[in-house]
Amino acid sequence: MDLLGILINHKKRNIVVGIITIVTIVGLYCFIKNPDKENISEESISVSVSNIKNKSVPSKLNNFVEKSNNLHKPLEESEYKDLISFDMGENLQILFKDSTINKHTVRIARMLQMKFTDSTDFKSHYREVEDFLRIQFEDESKIEELLNFYKKFTEFKMSLDKPEHPLRQRNPETIDEAISLNNELQQYRRGLFGSEEADVLWGHEVKTSEYQLRKSKIMRANSYGEEKEKLIAALNEETWGDKAGEQGGETSFSQYENALTLYREDFSNMTDDESKEKRKELRHRFLTSDEAKRLDFFEKKFEADPEMKNFDPVAMEKEYALEMEHEKEN
Repeated sequence: MDLLGILINHKKRNIVVGIITIVTIVGLYCFIKNPDKENISEESISVSVSNIKNKSVPSKLNNFVEKSNNLHKPLEESEYKDLISFDMGENLQILFKDSTINKHTVRIARMLQMKFTDSTDFKSHYREVEDFLRIQFEDESKIEELLNFYKKFTEFKMSLDKPEHPLRQRNPETIDEAISLNNELQQYRRGLFGSEEADVLWGHEVKTSEYQLRKSKIMRANSYGEEKEKLIAALNEETWGDKAGEQGGETSFSQYENALTLYREDFSNMTDDESKEKRKELRHRFLTSDEAKRLDFFEKKFEADPEMKNFDPVAMEKEYALEMEHEKEN
């Protein structure tokens, strides 16, 4: 893709993001540059407060985490339905071979909620779920255990979604407040399901959410990239221990884009030549040889094009890396 195409996509994406910002309450991620207070900007709050009240507590946390850490959007309802449109029989038997209470249970319960949305009342809804489970399992005890959990899970969701629920009234406006709400929500689950069961069902989700929030806090601090990298490495060790290396999942492009964000403060205090050299170092550190060479070539074209002189080279390089990632995925 040529520079003009990148520029057009950059502008289009900014427009789309602007629209999504209003619709999806993106204000929760727009922190002002104050690492001590970590407040949301006043303009962002005015958008978020008027819209977020209709969201469930987990949705608020998911939204906060997503916007704070620039994660992918959660699945929409239609995507859940597409996800469960296949025959789940054999898969469910494998997932619950050893125990009906494990890391998959909540995800399957959410899918079942989406699968049977046309029920006329709870009695018929539970009957449909039970009939479905009977197709999947011969073991009567597993059917009973999963159905009992599903009913309890549904009651829990209904209770949490009531407007008057104390946790629902909470609207996190800082990272620390979001972490606190995340932990309070887990304590509420422990009270309903028991500590051991709640930690099996939601423990990894709670840990991952807190990790993402704390990582976002580091990335947005007004400090230099090398210091941030050390803090993130320490956070990885603290959160995941010996399994820190197994928690990756990020593409080479994502790692590179994150590095550009980490070194934001460094770039602002560098000369153009120093910034260029640092970006080159980072791209050859995180990208494959061919990917880095393509970005090297892009940089040369960018510098040679007079129409690009008023654009931030770091932002445009991120944009081109994003285009390369999309191209690779497709």
